[in-house]
Amino acid sequence: NQMIARGGLVAGAAFDDGFSSVRHRLVSSAEELPALRTSKYAQSDIEPEIFRGIERALAQGRPVLFSGCPCQVAGLHLFLHKESPDLLTCALACHGIPSPGWFFRYREQCNAARQAPVVAFSFRDKTNGWKKFQVRQALQDGRVIQEPFARNFFMWSFLHNLCLRQTCHACRYKGENIPSDLILADFWGVE
Repeated sequence: NQMIARGGLVAGAAFDDGFSSVRHRLVSSAEELPALRTSKYAQSDIEPEIFRGIERALAQGRPVLFSGCPCQVAGLHLFLHKESPDLLTCALACHGIPSPGWFFRYREQCNAARQAPVVAFSFRDKTNGWKKFQVRQALQDGRVIQEPFARNFFMWSFLHNLCLRQTCHACRYKGENIPSDLILADFWGVE
């Protein structure tokens, strides 16, 4: 909100309109920010125009906040070739990322099994509390499907590292090598 209030831009991951994929967006208004919030356990597609838009904004002296996985932050830095005092980067403490295809196939199977398209989707619905999060899908026909994360096939496979990209297992941007100004994490078990 502060970045937008300063006339800046924010880049982050959002579901597409059909909740079948995750894409990075570059937004300039507070009304667009909610789409960038919440967890999305699928690799986001970053079109080249996102990085070019960030480059143009920085050249104009506009501040930019970029949020993504550590490897995506590293990719932005490589694209820009230089540091900018107007760029603030924020990486997620990354567990690893399932491929976009894995998520797409999961969504297609859900749509076929339920015979109705998804109109709202949450990987971490906290209706039953923070420690009892669930996957929530609202369907076009009015039904709401809520599954505890341990019973949802996609989340179960993610949390058991069965669907992570091969490169995630040997990621060079983990631990102390995260190339961002800020790191976001949920601090499970911090107590």
